[in-house]
Amino acid sequence: MSNKIKCKKCNLTIDDDSVTCPYCGYPINEENPQPQEQEKESKEENQEEVSQEEQEVIDFINSVNEKSKEKHSFFKFPSREIELSIPKRLSLFLLGFIGLSLFSYLIQIIINAINPNYLILSPTIAAVNFGLYFIAFGIMVMILNIDNLKLLSEFKTMNTWSSGLLNGITLMIISSIVTSIFYSFSSGATSNANESSIESITNLYPILSIIVFGIIGPIVEEFTYRAGLFSLLKKFGRIPAYIISIIIFGLLHFSFDFSSTENLINELINLPSYMIAGGILCFIYEKHGLGASIISHATNNLISVLLTIIISII
Repeated sequence: MSNKIKCKKCNLTIDDDSVTCPYCGYPINEENPQPQEQEKESKEENQEEVSQEEQEVIDFINSVNEKSKEKHSFFKFPSREIELSIPKRLSLFLLGFIGLSLFSYLIQIIINAINPNYLILSPTIAAVNFGLYFIAFGIMVMILNIDNLKLLSEFKTMNTWSSGLLNGITLMIISSIVTSIFYSFSSGATSNANESSIESITNLYPILSIIVFGIIGPIVEEFTYRAGLFSLLKKFGRIPAYIISIIIFGLLHFSFDFSSTENLINELINLPSYMIAGGILCFIYEKHGLGASIISHATNNLISVLLTIIISII
């Protein structure tokens, strides 16, 4: 049974299902949609409004979660590694590791076999170290070729210098703290063979030591173990890259002296500080770039060399 409504135009009572008013012809349903249709349209509008509000809430929660993850994730940053081809990365690593480290170590073994007194033969060892670093540096620059421009461009930004200097000082402080902690476990712990050799050479040739150990050396090692080794290993995953790079960088400064238990223990006590330094330099390289890691490494070494010179003068 139809309900009764009044026509808006003639104000007479008519059936609500009428299309037009039978008295004046005024359209009824177009002006007055069915209650059910009105309710349906209202529900759809409400659903759309609720859905939009819910989506805004979801988007807000997701954005907060993403920001929270970024804030608490230590490695959540865009990598600033220098872009090099795999052959170049491999060449840098092999040249630095085999051509420099192993060759230098082999020469020192030969010299020590001829005369075990390192101090008497320090000029020979110094000449070998200086020569190898200069040769390796020259060859690495030739390997990089046009990519040298990418590296030089990094040194044009203040961010590279500020992060490099700050992280270099931080690296020095952390290494000193770690060394002090491990020295506390042994009353007779001293500098390892690598550090002692550098100190002896620095005392003999302070200016050359500043240039080679403070500047050229860090550049060569960053080319070798960050731009070369770390970047190569990172193709297989960040964690393996860090672990292997840290171990190799630590062993690079480790003397496998099995002549006495005391010497071996002393080397092991000094090993953690080098490994931690290797990990920090990898992090600096990945986050701030090769320029920053070079400056950090050079800052750490320059401070060490200058302190050695100052102590020898005093």
